[in-house]
Amino acid sequence: MGTLNTDSPFISYTLTEEEKYLGSILQQGQKEVIHNLLFSAACQKINLPWTPENLQIEAELQGKIRAYQGILDAHAEAEEYFKSTITTEELKEQQLSQLRSDYTNIFGSDIGNGNHSDSFN
Repeated sequence: MGTLNTDSPFISYTLTEEEKYLGSILQQGQKEVIHNLLFSAACQKINLPWTPENLQIEAELQGKIRAYQGILDAHAEAEEYFKSTITTEELKEQQLSQLRSDYTNIFGSDIGNGNHSDSFN
């Protein structure tokens, strides 16, 4: 897991190359949601009538489009990285381990204990 940088008013983490790529891998549902957000912003931008008053709205939509596309591009780059370095099964194990760690950090208990034991299996 990355190390929190505390020398800035903004949240950022120092990550190894593998942590960066592992954190960029999206689950299928996440990709679908981001694609839908991208689609919605692009449609809004295309259908926005050109007026001087709409310039700010257009700029905001363009920012959203670039952010969504950047997330999808980071995912694609991470997939390529892992294709050349580890097997799909190893990647799944790393993702499962990261999900369990995130769960423990958020909820304060191990996902492998109690009623949640099969949530990520």
